[in-house]
Amino acid sequence: MESSEAAPSSKKRKMDLQENTKVHKFESFSQRIAKFKVDPVAQLRRHKLDVGEPWTMKSFFHEELERWQDLNTSLIFTNFVREALPLCNSLPQVLHFEDAIVDLLVRYIEKKDALSLEPFLKLVVQLARDLEARFEKHFGRMVALLSSVASSHPSVEVIEWSFNSLACLFRLLSKLLVADLRPTYDLMAPLLGKEQQKPFVRQFAAEAMAHLTRKAAASYPNDQSPLRRLIDHVITDLKALEDSQHQDTYQQGIILMFATAVRGIKDTVHSCAFAILDCTMRVLATKSSLPTSAGEDVLCGISVLLVQHADVDATHPVIQLLANAVDEVSNETRPEIIRVTAGMLFTAASVRNGSRIKAWSSLLEIAGQLLSSLGDEHRHGGDHTVWCILAATALILQQAPLDTVTPHLRHILEHVTREQSLFLSFCSFFVEQGDDRFQALVLPYLQRLESDGYESISRETNSFSDLSSNIGRNRKLGSSC
Repeated sequence: MESSEAAPSSKKRKMDLQENTKVHKFESFSQRIAKFKVDPVAQLRRHKLDVGEPWTMKSFFHEELERWQDLNTSLIFTNFVREALPLCNSLPQVLHFEDAIVDLLVRYIEKKDALSLEPFLKLVVQLARDLEARFEKHFGRMVALLSSVASSHPSVEVIEWSFNSLACLFRLLSKLLVADLRPTYDLMAPLLGKEQQKPFVRQFAAEAMAHLTRKAAASYPNDQSPLRRLIDHVITDLKALEDSQHQDTYQQGIILMFATAVRGIKDTVHSCAFAILDCTMRVLATKSSLPTSAGEDVLCGISVLLVQHADVDATHPVIQLLANAVDEVSNETRPEIIRVTAGMLFTAASVRNGSRIKAWSSLLEIAGQLLSSLGDEHRHGGDHTVWCILAATALILQQAPLDTVTPHLRHILEHVTREQSLFLSFCSFFVEQGDDRFQALVLPYLQRLESDGYESISRETNSFSDLSSNIGRNRKLGSSC
């Protein structure tokens, strides 16, 4: 019996060994794209300098050129080496011939030869390391060139090399760029979806820009201008495309850029998450007071991806942001902040049915404060802000633990029942989310409304009759299940 069991296991081990020793395994284009990651840190590992040569004379560009001279023997790269080698024997020589070297690199990269592009793109990064701040005048030209290669070349490997080189340039020059990221963003905007792009190009462009966004957010507690300037520019640029066919894809690229910046390792949130969310909300509060806007969709999109990525303990930045916004509302009733906060509250309560939320008590307090901040001008006429707050409140009451809901229920429903027509609509939405909680929490208040003033309401609206039929339909469905 034991020998019969041992035979299949040994056969399985032999098959696993054969599978593991395969020289080549076919992968589709999407599979190869999924394996790539923009990682500038791994690309910038320093090469060891020669001990006998002073570091002030050593050139990273010359060292990289000599290394690839033996590794790549393609005709185009061989011709490049023949022209470039006399210009870069030492660091002073590289600094003297920097314009000639840049022109030479541009001329050969524009050929877009897949066999020689990898060393060219690595040489661009090493040249930036040699020139440091002097490379800033060539930065726009190089970014435009690498972006063109990344967005148009059919080779998967070339796309990866291009975006890694872009990310390395951003990392090397971040101290110079972060003060005003608008010119850099304008160079990357076409890759983010402002122009027609493939989805993976938008993804890689978002990853490359995420590093600079984090750098701007890192200084937010001391200096808000770099991040605020960037976010204001991004939202203004997006609003300018409202009638364009690329607005949706561009908006997705922007959301992905900020979401990549706020996500941490595994299920954690990056330390800059609160700064980015807070700055975005403040910028939106200064924009036009339209009921909905592309900028608010961006903020909600970032929050959705953040809550989906993070675990229960890591959603604190969203809750903290809502609490801070409500504090501002209590001090100064600004309709823009109320509207944006209401959208964030709805997002936090609705994503994954609230499974990522642990601080339900905080959300209930926020909902109550938002309801109390609404004036009479908001309560009449079906304002979008009111509906968003009511919908978020209904979701929180449905999904939060009952022992957490009970202390806040009376305070919340007292505000909701001030305007009877709004309360009927609130009940209609509430019962659609679940009949059990409705009967336990809200139905007693509805019955009191019916006994107090149903006749006067029925002359103006049919909401109550619609609600009654909705409740009856849900009960029939519940009994038939």
